[in-house]
Amino acid sequence: MKKTYLTFFGLLAATFSVQAQAPTVNAPTPPYNASIVQSIFSDTYTPAVTVSQFNESTGRANLNGLNAANPGTLNPNLSINGNQILRYTFTNTTGFFTPILLATTINASTARYLHIDIFTPNGGMPKFKIIDYGPDGVSATPNSETLLTPTTFTQGAWNSYDFLITSVAQKSNVWKILIEGTGLFDYYVDNIYFHAATTLPVTLTDFVAEAASNGVVLNWKTASEEKFNGFEVEHRTDNSDFKAINGAFISGGKNTYSYTHNNPVNGNNYYRLKMVDQDGTFEYSDIEVVQYGLANADVKITCYPNPVTDQLNISFNASATGEAIISLQDLQGRTISQTKVNAASGDNQAVINTSSLNKGVYLVSISLNGKVLGSQKVVK
Repeated sequence: MKKTYLTFFGLLAATFSVQAQAPTVNAPTPPYNASIVQSIFSDTYTPAVTVSQFNESTGRANLNGLNAANPGTLNPNLSINGNQILRYTFTNTTGFFTPILLATTINASTARYLHIDIFTPNGGMPKFKIIDYGPDGVSATPNSETLLTPTTFTQGAWNSYDFLITSVAQKSNVWKILIEGTGLFDYYVDNIYFHAATTLPVTLTDFVAEAASNGVVLNWKTASEEKFNGFEVEHRTDNSDFKAINGAFISGGKNTYSYTHNNPVNGNNYYRLKMVDQDGTFEYSDIEVVQYGLANADVKITCYPNPVTDQLNISFNASATGEAIISLQDLQGRTISQTKVNAASGDNQAVINTSSLNKGVYLVSISLNGKVLGSQKVVK
């Protein structure tokens, strides 16, 4: 019987162990219809192949949650809110790999993307490979080996990668997928799957959310729609995941849309549009963040330069003295950094080093004496 290996490969930069922060939130929920997905590991989808062993090379890495009596199953002792994830802890200081052993090869000839979510608290940017050995399954002579290199990476956060693989000539007998890294000690993996999603037949040209007296008003426009079903409005807070707002499905065909969320929370409210095609395929819009019901008079925030490069200057005016915490978050609500400042009554200044930030949109929030008082978007 031919066997398929999903291989994880990494290098340790030192011989000592580092106690690092594990993820506390799940990787983003996969958005695609199950009919276009070939899943290897994900709680969202039924596996497309049977896993014989989650950690075949036990001498090279330890897998937290492995059921020793049945290496094809996992004990549910590594999960986030009930969602099973994988954590590999390397035990070797030289190059090594630890395979997930599958019972059959995967025919990914109709797939357009390979998706992997990966989190490392102390490692560098990973690289990935797809290896196909052809119909004979001869491991000594791979028919195709494709290197996939990310363009962005954030340490200490989930990185969600969708690699376009339409140009990969041979992928009907995928035998190995390798994840390579430099300096990885612990790394966490979730949602490994191929999918065949295409661009939706809708073009979103504008999406804005603003606070109003009766809630938060969302307005958006589309340039074109074809065989498009409609929009589902989703909402999250700093302490919750995205959920659909009950009754907030807006049918397509109008090009200009508006929706008012009457029950925002006091603080940061995050909104996104789930754009659903007639065949059930869907994609998400960018995320809009709105402050609601905050005592903004206590703190007035100015961030400059904006867009920022290496250093962000922050000025704010406080009506009282106390400890101010300046938080930098991405639009998924993940905290990138926190800076504590002893604020005086009146004008205050602070500086955040942003040289290592990836390009994107971030949210700077200030809390004073334990109460969130204001925030501002910044662009890198």
